[in-house]
Amino acid sequence: MDRSWLLLVVSAGAVFCLIWGLYCLGVYYTNNQRLWKTLKPIMVEKKRERSSLFLWFGNRYDRTESGRRLAALLKNAGIGIKPSEYFALLVVFFGLSYYLAHNFLDLFFPIDIICAYLLVRVGSTKFLKVKQQKLVDALNRQLPDICRLLSSSVKAGLNIQQGIELVAREQKPPAQTVFTELAHQLQLGNTLENAFSHIMEELPSKELRLMGSTIIVQRKAGGNMARVLEEMSQTLENRDRVNQELKGKTAETKFVAMILPFMPIVAGLVLNISFPGFFRPLFTPLGLILAALVIGIETVGFILIAKITDIRV
Repeated sequence: MDRSWLLLVVSAGAVFCLIWGLYCLGVYYTNNQRLWKTLKPIMVEKKRERSSLFLWFGNRYDRTESGRRLAALLKNAGIGIKPSEYFALLVVFFGLSYYLAHNFLDLFFPIDIICAYLLVRVGSTKFLKVKQQKLVDALNRQLPDICRLLSSSVKAGLNIQQGIELVAREQKPPAQTVFTELAHQLQLGNTLENAFSHIMEELPSKELRLMGSTIIVQRKAGGNMARVLEEMSQTLENRDRVNQELKGKTAETKFVAMILPFMPIVAGLVLNISFPGFFRPLFTPLGLILAALVIGIETVGFILIAKITDIRV
């Protein structure tokens, strides 16, 4: 009888220890998951820093004033790489351009270096502007739906800040990124006017500026915000339709303006490949004068075509 009682106590203690161990294991697993969710963004950022192309130079370049300016340009263009990585790509393209200019075009020092530098500098600037304009165009196409969503949120009893947070959750990039930043600015205590000003400094979107100015003025003056947002969505749709029609009408002229500066360059490259040393007379005093004259004429023609096709809505 005593042994049966002792066996029962030992069995009960074993079952209790098993249950307690499973409970402690579950608590440990839950706390570990919470800790991992908290530390995961930090660990990912540290891992990304280690994957930089030039670890020592890259981390320091990213902290410089030039790196911060380049980071802002990359962010506005929607390019998700570090400034040091983009700078490394420019160095690679510069080396390739120098090699082609020196060996295939038979240019001498320092003309080959200057041509390679100008090609990379102008090409990088144009590339970032084109990417930024594509991002702005994609954002402008989303603004009418955003106005309708804000109007519906106001009708449902939400304020503008809550509506902006709703847009940040519901919309896709690039509107999601822009309105997430806008909601973050409002959560930090900035006024709606300052928050929109901060966003519009980064993105040169006339439609976004028009929408922000309308919301700010209507909020100060009072009135039916939902109705104003609905009318704004129609206005933005009409502007987008007119802009698309203008792009279609001026596409041929803009294409000619883009091709015009490259025609003599391509012709010169073909002749230089066929007749090595063809470019050498160009770098004599008379050749430089003629080159400057041709560049000036082409620049004037490009500016005139750009002014003719620049129709503001």
